[in-house]
Parts: sequence; structure tokens; C-alpha cells
Amino acid sequence: GVLTAKSIQDRVKNAPESSEEARHEFNFAAQKMITDHPLGVGLNNFSYVLTKEGRYNSHITVMADEEQAGVCHHIYLLTAAELGYGGIAFFSLILLRWAWHALVFALKTKGLDGLLLFGLFLGFVTLHISGLLEWVLRITPVTFLCTICSAVAAGLCDVILLEKSAKAKSKTKPTQQILSTGVVLNPSTITGQPAWAY
Repeated sequence: GVLTAKSIQDRVKNAPESSEEARHEFNFAAQKMITDHPLGVGLNNFSYVLTKEGRYNSHITVMADEEQAGVCHHIYLLTAAELGYGGIAFFSLILLRWAWHALVFALKTKGLDGLLLFGLFLGFVTLHISGLLEWVLRITPVTFLCTICSAVAAGLCDVILLEKSAKAKSKTKPTQQILSTGVVLNPSTITGQPAWAY
């Protein structure tokens, strides 16, 4: 992070105005596609439709001379344009589910597991926020990394649940023993009466 911070800051501060204008043009095209195609134009078809359909590229000025149109730099608008309202809802639900679970278990868990889950939650949040300006989640390495982090979060949550379940069983084990034998086994409370009598 420290090594790349300077280059990231430089990119944000010194990016040409045309870069922002191009983003707005692509986002506007995505919004028009969503309006015209509630079910989407098809996965990975955004650039193709933007290139071929005059209705969606007539307002393009920054990259008007490009042979192949670019990609919407907004992961949610891009997904909605390609997969429709149902697709973006499902897409968001999957991603937000892992972030939510990581946060809930992080707040309930002390120690290293809780810290790891909170770190994963912050990573998910950062990825979501960056999605408002980039389509980076569609890049294969980032997708794989997000999938791995989601699996780690799910695994940690399962481990925490199993540990809590094991502790709960260890606490109730004496009671179960009483119920199975019908006699209290604690020497300090032996009365000779069956357990159901208490």
C-alpha cells in the first residue's frame, strides 16, 4: 500500500479532464441501456452494443475515434446494463452478504479471528467503493482474490460457530448426563431423587 500510494495519488491529482468526461459518457450510455433493456444486453456485451448501436454512442466525444468502445467505469451500472435489474440485485446480494457476515462475526468475536474478519470486511467495503469509479472487480485476478477472501470469511465464520457450539455442548453435558441416568451425579447435591423431580 505504501509503495503504491504515491502513484495512486499522482493518478488522482493529475488525471486529465477527458478521463472524467469519458467516465460520464460511458455511465450515461449504461443508464440508457438499463432503461431500454430491463433484462440487460447480455454479459460482456456492453462494449459491443455501445460500438454498434448509434443510440448509445451518439453522445460519445472523448473516445469517438476509437474503433472499439470502452467499458463503463462503474461496476454496478455496467452489471445492470449487461444483466438487468435481476442480475444487479443478485450480484449485489452475493457481494454484500460476505461483507455483512464478516462485520457481524467480527463485532461478536474477540481475538485474532475477529480482527481477521474485520480486516476482510474493510477490504470488501473498499472494493465496493472502488466499484463506483472502476470496473476492477471484473478483472480476473481481482475476482479470484475476492472469491478467496469470501471463502476465508465464510470459513472463519463457520469455525467460530463450531467453537461456540462445542462450548455450549460442554456446558450442558452434565445436565445431559443427569437426564440420561435419572440421578444427580454431583456429590454435593446427591439426594437420590430422579432428575425429573427437580
